[in-house]
Amino acid sequence: MDTKTTFKTLKTAYPNDEHTFFITASGDGYKLYVDPPNRHNGTQSLDGYCPRYFKSVRGAKGSLTKFLGKPPPWQEA
Repeated sequence: MDTKTTFKTLKTAYPNDEHTFFITASGDGYKLYVDPPNRHNGTQSLDGYCPRYFKSVRGAKGSLTKFLGKPPPWQEA
């Protein structure tokens, strides 16, 4: 069974943050992106960090954890 065809988009959001992060299948890998894509409210900027592409879901989750700390559990979107 091909994991790409069965992969469901994952999402998570940090407490006290209006942004939701998603991991979705993209080409030969996985794409990590944020919604809304731009932040202009004077806090830490995510512009230029997302979207990012990874070879594995684990790599995408690890990158976000390293950048912003451990997120709440991931859920299917």
